[in-house]
Amino acid sequence: MCPEIQILDAILRAGIEFCKRTKIMQEVVTLNTIANTPSYDLTTLMLDDTEPDDVISVRRDGRELDPSSQHDALRSEEDTETGTPYYYYLSGRSLHLIRTPDAAEALVVTIKTRPSETATTLPDDLYQRYNSEVAAGAKSFLMMQANQPWTNLQQAAIYKNTFDSAIAKESLRYSKGGGSKPLRVKMHSF
Repeated sequence: MCPEIQILDAILRAGIEFCKRTKIMQEVVTLNTIANTPSYDLTTLMLDDTEPDDVISVRRDGRELDPSSQHDALRSEEDTETGTPYYYYLSGRSLHLIRTPDAAEALVVTIKTRPSETATTLPDDLYQRYNSEVAAGAKSFLMMQANQPWTNLQQAAIYKNTFDSAIAKESLRYSKGGGSKPLRVKMHSF
């Protein structure tokens, strides 16, 4: 009884939610810095209908820059200095480099992305690995709507559990580097 347009919207919402909560969708882009420009809109470098959700790494000549935060940058004097950037943070859709570049150079940026709210498709990886789980997330969204013929809160909770379990499974898969080795922790003595 649910209209098809609502079903398609729920599938898209579930896919976006899955991408927000995991690192299944990533892009690697080359960012060419411009002298005296500290901030760069990442959406101009990314695929259409995607938005940056987080920056996983920024590399210069194979070495990683250190992540920071806007709060730390405001407290630091380095934010206003020019030179070779050593830190970065994501502010909205823009990558902000700490130490404003004083020369042009190429940085390799790995971005955790998600479909934009205006997207019409979801990534193939999501459909190939988690087709039924994303469908369960969509069913959960629909069945939680109040006062509809398809409202069913008990079944929605079951579908939500299936959806959340798939998110946990993907997060664990990413933590293992896509392999099957067990996770290990190094003990540091103090």
